[in-house]
Amino acid sequence: MKVDDTGIFHILWYETGVDWQVYYRSFNINTQSLSTTQLVSQGLSDISFEGKLEVDSKNNVHVMWMDSTNYTNSGNDYDRFYRRYNAIGNSWSTIEIVTTESTDHILAFDLAIDYNDNLYLLYVDSTQNLAGTNRDAFLQIRHSNLQLWSTPILV
Repeated sequence: MKVDDTGIFHILWYETGVDWQVYYRSFNINTQSLSTTQLVSQGLSDISFEGKLEVDSKNNVHVMWMDSTNYTNSGNDYDRFYRRYNAIGNSWSTIEIVTTESTDHILAFDLAIDYNDNLYLLYVDSTQNLAGTNRDAFLQIRHSNLQLWSTPILV
């Protein structure tokens, strides 16, 4: 959960069952109103879970989660997926797969944002072609002005 500068609480969670999915909802503290529940991982057919979110200076919501869907031929390993909710347009961006270089299951991850609205994804991966056969930590950056994710940086 994150709170933006207008007093809106942004909430992200996943539900288990037949089809695991990631959901989003907001609560406006000023009006005491709750938004409708929105399915963030819509269009992915496998298990979606482990969501994280950040809110930028324009109150856009950035969401990342893990899923093993073979999305755009990414394979059946657990990859990180990303979407952005545009606060002005009240709409979600298309789903992006971020960890395209990974061919193994992504393990632990974290998401952060800086004062320039750049996003930082830190994750652990054991893909052999990235940095050997052991588990290593990688950083990927989404520069706010480019709207693209960098290639993984070994940290």
